[in-house]
Amino acid sequence: HEIRNSLVPLSTHAQLIDKKIDQPNFQASLKNSIIKETARIKRFSEQMLYMAQSSLAGSNELALAQLVEDAFDRARSQLGNSSAQLTFDNQSRSSQLKGNSEALTYAIEELFINSMQAAPDKQEIKVVLTEDEEGILRIKLRDSGSGLSSTVIEQAAEPFFTTRYTGVGLGLSVANKIVSEHGGYLRLYPRDDKHEWDVEIELPSLLIPSTR
Repeated sequence: HEIRNSLVPLSTHAQLIDKKIDQPNFQASLKNSIIKETARIKRFSEQMLYMAQSSLAGSNELALAQLVEDAFDRARSQLGNSSAQLTFDNQSRSSQLKGNSEALTYAIEELFINSMQAAPDKQEIKVVLTEDEEGILRIKLRDSGSGLSSTVIEQAAEPFFTTRYTGVGLGLSVANKIVSEHGGYLRLYPRDDKHEWDVEIELPSLLIPSTR
């Protein structure tokens, strides 16, 4: 269904291309459809690949702070939104870990995409990266939307669960799988007095734990 939705505007343009190819408006519409819909199909195919295979291939040492910033830029590009703002506070000592850079970036990108879609009119996202003495890295994220309800949280990471009219509901499932395969945890929280953040990721760093 998701692929069919992307093929409709492409096939429509294909039917009209002989008659309207010389028209500037048609050229602009065709270009926009090709860029938008092929990106949509590409994202869906990537999600399915991550669901079907391990994300640990090609693991190496990497800097998590840089991944966070790269993931935000990619999410903003994916949605074609240059107005989204990121407030990033890196409080970690090293933020070094071992893993698949592309996969972890993709997982965090999916979280940013969800956050941007949660508040289309005011896309301000706050992220804090910390690292404790036991070598656990934590990424905490909060967007400017209304937050997640307890009911949604119970199903949010299940494949194909979505509360939106677009997408197939694989983003959080993919992110959760990738984080889990890297020895970490992805947690979602409701907006209440006990929780300041919407999302928290825990990952083991390369830091040698304190012996104190």
